[in-house]
Formats: sequence, C-alpha cells, structure tokens
Amino acid sequence: MSNIKEVIEKYNLYSKNYTYKNNVRILNTRQGKVVIKEKKKDKNKIYNYLLSRNFNHFLLSNVDYDNYEIYPFIEEVNITSEQKALDLVIVLSILHNKTTFYKETDLDDIKRVYEDTNERIAYLFNYFNELQDMIEEKEFFSPSEYLFIRNVSKAYEALDYAGKTIKVWFEEVQNKKSSRYVLLHKNLKLDHFLVGKQNQNFISWDNAEVGFVIYDFLCFYKNEYLKFDMNKLYDVYQSKYRFTRCEELLLFTLISIPEKISIENDFNGCSKVYEWVEYLDKSHDLILKQNMKYEKEREQK
Repeated sequence: MSNIKEVIEKYNLYSKNYTYKNNVRILNTRQGKVVIKEKKKDKNKIYNYLLSRNFNHFLLSNVDYDNYEIYPFIEEVNITSEQKALDLVIVLSILHNKTTFYKETDLDDIKRVYEDTNERIAYLFNYFNELQDMIEEKEFFSPSEYLFIRNVSKAYEALDYAGKTIKVWFEEVQNKKSSRYVLLHKNLKLDHFLVGKQNQNFISWDNAEVGFVIYDFLCFYKNEYLKFDMNKLYDVYQSKYRFTRCEELLLFTLISIPEKISIENDFNGCSKVYEWVEYLDKSHDLILKQNMKYEKEREQK
C-alpha cells in the first residue's frame, strides 16, 4: 500500500503549504490546488453509472492511485447556507430522476424494514421510559434532566405515531407489484455539496447504494434539521420529484423516530437535550403540515 508521500512524489504534487479540511489534505501546487483523499472503496462503477444516466454533478478523480484519490479543488461561491441547501435538494431531485427504476417488490426486504423499525421503536420506548423512571427517583433535577422530563411525552407520541404508520405502510406496500428504486448518495449534508462558479457537485460517495428513494432526504433531514426550514425544502424537492403516498408513509415513520439520548449534567449535555427536543418539534411540524397538505389535495380530487 502506498503512503501519501509516494503519491505526492509520483505525481509531482509538491507544495510549499497545505491545509486540512474535513479529513482531506488540500495542496497548493504549481498546477493549482488539489485535494488528496484516502480511498475507502472503489467508486468507479458508481461514477460510470452516473455518467451513463447523464448525471454529472460529481467530481471525477484526476488520479486513482492505490489507496488515494486526487480531485481538483473547487473554490466555492459566496452564497448563503439557505441558498446552498436549496441548490442541494434541486440537484438531489435530478439525481433521483436520472436513476429511477422499478423492480418487483421484494417481500423479504419489506418485512426486514418493518421488523427492524418495530424493534427500534420498542427499544427506544423502553429506553426512554427507564431513563424517565431513573431521573424521577431523584429529589432534584439537573437542567438537562428537567428539560428531558418536560419533553419526554413528545418522544412517546412520536414513537406511537411511528408504530401506527409503519403498520399502514407495511399493509399497503405488500399489495404493490413493483417498488421504486434509485441510486442513493446516503451521506447528505451541506459539507458534502460544493457550489462552484460553473458547477454543483456532490462529494463523499462512499456510502452510495441502490435503495428506496426516501433514504436520501431522510439522511439530509437528520443531518441538517437544526439549520433550515425543512418544510420549504421538502416542498421544493417534491415539486421536482414526487414521493408516492406509500413512500411518504415510510419517510414520515423514520423521521418521527428520535435518536437515543444520554443525559449529561453539564452545559454540553443540556445542549444535546435541547437539540433532541428541537428534533421532536421540527419533525412533528413537518409531518403535520405535509399530512394536512396530502388530505387537502385528496379532498380536491
């Protein structure tokens, strides 16, 4: 296996200075800036498939050498994070439109999703209940404990909704002869989307795989829910690539399930509980508004 010094010497990438950003090395060479990244897996098949589908919003490696990849450095334009998020969901809709295909519904896969989701719901319900009991045994609560106790009912409501909705999804999807699949990026966040002067590119395709279309927006939502109005971004995405009602049921189920949280009695711990509560509130708001919109559209038909 080569090391980074061998790569630099082989391709004459000598530089007087370099910087690190998000675990990649940026070299300022005579030929311009380049990014050297350790390769986690061979992505040539993914890139070739994207090109075959006429999707070019990604960076091709200049060099694919042993365990390293070398990319041109993209100088991003100065735009707001809100505009960048909007651009991201638009390009995401293009990715999904370009790579959509249908295949016979895999009942084993459907059953696995259903059972895994129910198992997760049951586990979290018991976990939050035990955590609540442990805290309520105390005479005095810390700020993070108090914040959790004040809001834990929201988690129970969300899990109850998830349990009911995944059941409806399971009953509906079993009756469908085919299901829709796309190539998923599966690592979506603002840092993995570059907006240059001439192009917009997704980077970090290490997790890419074929799967149900809803998983990319789910990933983006969980990574960026604190920063943006996800209802507006969801509406924009849906205007370009519309989920079926069955797909929405699975998405809303998975969005409504909060992450496991531990209580730490310091400022950082209180901040984590606050973010956990924000997730519950924002998820409830998104699902409520989108379900109301669905019901209104159905009444108008």
